[in-house]
Amino acid sequence: MMHKTLPGTLLMLALLFAVGQASAARQTATPYHELTLVGTMTGQFPIALVRAADGSEQILGVGDRLGDLRISTIDARSMTLQGEDGPHRVSMGTRVGTSGIHQAGSEANGHEQRYTISRALLRDIAENPHVWLSDVSLRLEVRDGYLAGYPIQSVRKNSRAAMLGLRDGDVIRAVNGVPVRQPYLFADTVNNLGEAGQITIELERAEALISLHYTIQ
Repeated sequence: MMHKTLPGTLLMLALLFAVGQASAARQTATPYHELTLVGTMTGQFPIALVRAADGSEQILGVGDRLGDLRISTIDARSMTLQGEDGPHRVSMGTRVGTSGIHQAGSEANGHEQRYTISRALLRDIAENPHVWLSDVSLRLEVRDGYLAGYPIQSVRKNSRAAMLGLRDGDVIRAVNGVPVRQPYLFADTVNNLGEAGQITIELERAEALISLHYTIQ
C-alpha cells in the first residue's frame, strides 16, 4: 500500500527496489539529521522515502543504515530506527535527526516548562497511542473511591515521553484544566487533543505542582 503519491519514475524505482533489493544493508551518505521522512510503502518489502535538505530523495528499506542508526521497521506513517540507546520512532513529515519536540525554556521557579511540538508528532500520538504508552508505565491513583491521578512509575530513557518532560514519579492531575477526577470529561478532552493548538498537562512532582505547556506548530 502506497502512503504518498510518488512521481511515476520514482514509483517504478521504488517497486524495482522492493523486488530486487540486495540482501546486504546499505549505508546512506547523507547525514541522517538532514533527512525528512516523506513517504512509505508497506507490504512484503516495505520501503521509506526520505528527502534531504537539498531536495534530493532516497529510497531506503529495512536494514539500511542512517549513520549509527539502523531501520528496523517501516509502517504506514512512520519508520523505526534502532540505535545503541534503543528504538527511535520517526513520524511522517518529521526530520530523522529530530524528535519533533523543542523545549522553549522554563520559568525561574521551575514550576512551568514550555515546549513546541510538531503537528505531525501530535497526530502520530493520537493515531498510535499504544506505541507512545509503551514509553511510560502508568498506574491509577484512587482516593476516597474516585480516580485522582495517573502516577508514572517509569519513563523510558531517551523516549519522546521523556523529551516531552515526563519524569519517573510524576503524577498526572489534569489536562487542559480538566482534572482526572472527572473521568468522562477528562477522556473527552484527551480524545480531542489532536486538533488542539495548546496543551497543558498539570502534574505533581516531588510534592510540587508542575505545568507542562505545549504549543503545537
